[in-house]
Parts: sequence; structure tokens; C-alpha cells
Amino acid sequence: MTLEPTLNVDLEDRQALSASELVPQVSAALDAGDAARARTLTADLKTPDLADVIELLSPDDRVALIQALGAAFDYEVFSELDETVR
Repeated sequence: MTLEPTLNVDLEDRQALSASELVPQVSAALDAGDAARARTLTADLKTPDLADVIELLSPDDRVALIQALGAAFDYEVFSELDETVR
């Protein structure tokens, strides 16, 4: 699924964005194969916030984001996800 970014997000401002505002940016980065940008966009998110982002992503983008985060992915996020997404 390709979502066009609706915001030009300055990476320092990403903490102020809600999950629904951040998702198009993360999705666009993943669709472009830019795992580093996806990691940067989500790096400072708290566990519940990262779970919100994951829930709003397409199933393919969910997998891609977790793969992009690699060893930095906190598995505690799974406990925050809705059961239908886990």
C-alpha cells in the first residue's frame, strides 16, 4: 500500500505528531526502501505510541517496519497491540 506523505516532517518535530500523522511518513519511507528514515521517524516513540503506528500501517508495512527496526525493536510493543494485529 502506498500512502503519499501529507506532511513534510522535520525529524526533530516527529515527537509532536500523532500516530495517524506519522504513519504516512513511515509508510512512504518503507515503500521507498528507506529503512533508515523509518527507524529515525520511530526511534523516540514510546512503546504504546509505536504500537499505535504499527496498528495503523498496512500488514506488509508492519512487517517491514519491524524488520527495519531490527534489534532495536522492543518486543514489549506486542503487548500493546490490539489482538487482531498481533
